[in-house]
Amino acid sequence: MTDDLHTNPFEKIDTNQVAEDLHIVEDSQRNARRGRPALDSAEDDLDPTERKVIGLIESAQAQAQQVCESELKAYRERLVALDFREQLSSIDIETAKQRAEFDQHVDKAIVELSREQQGLRRKKEDMQQFKEQNGLHREPQPRSWDDKIFNVGIIAVLFLIETFGNAAFLAKGNEFGLFGAYTEAVVISFVNLCLAFLLGILVTNFNHIHWGRRSVGIISAAVFIVFALFFNLMVAHYRETTGTVLD
Repeated sequence: MTDDLHTNPFEKIDTNQVAEDLHIVEDSQRNARRGRPALDSAEDDLDPTERKVIGLIESAQAQAQQVCESELKAYRERLVALDFREQLSSIDIETAKQRAEFDQHVDKAIVELSREQQGLRRKKEDMQQFKEQNGLHREPQPRSWDDKIFNVGIIAVLFLIETFGNAAFLAKGNEFGLFGAYTEAVVISFVNLCLAFLLGILVTNFNHIHWGRRSVGIISAAVFIVFALFFNLMVAHYRETTGTVLD
C-alpha cells in the first residue's frame, strides 16, 4: 500500500466479487419481479441492495483515507527527523576539506611541472649551443637500448670468432693442445678487442669540426693501424716460436 500511495491510494474494488458477495443480481431480479423500486420513487429512496453497495464503497474509502493519513504522518515524522541544516553543514565542511587537498595536489604538480620545464629548457639551450659549436643542423639521434644491445652482441660474436680462430692457430705450438691454446686465445682476443674498442672511440673524432679533436682522431687511426699490425705479427711470431721450441 505504501508503494502505491502516490499513484493509487484507494484499494481496487473487484466489482464481480462484490456482486457475488452482496447477491446483487439475485436481489435485483427479485425486486424487479416485485416491481421495486417504483417508477415514481424519489432518487434518494434507495433500496437495500443499493445501500449495501454504497456502504461498501464508503467503508473502502474510509479505510483508504486512514491508510493515507497514516502514511502522511510517517513521512512528516521522517522529514522532522531530518536536519537538513546539519547535513548541509557537514557537506560544506567535507567539500572545503576535499578542495583544500585538491589545491595542495595541484600546487605540488605545478611546482614539479615548473621544475621539469626549467630542466627541459636548459637541455634545449645546451643542445642548441652544442649544435652551434659543432656546426650541426640536424636533430639529435639518440641511440636506443636495442642499438646498444645489438652493438654489444656484435662485439661478443667477434670475440668468439677471434678466440676460436686464435685457438686453432695456436694449438699446434702449445704443449697443452687446444685447451691451452684456447686459454691464450681468450687473453689475446680480450686485449685485442679492448684496445680496438678504446681506439675506436677516439677514432670517431676523425670528422670532428675542431682541429684539435680531429687530430686526436687521425692519430688514433694511425695508432690503431700500427698496433693491429704489430700485435698480430707478435702473435704470429709467438706461435712460430712456441712451435719451434716444442718441435
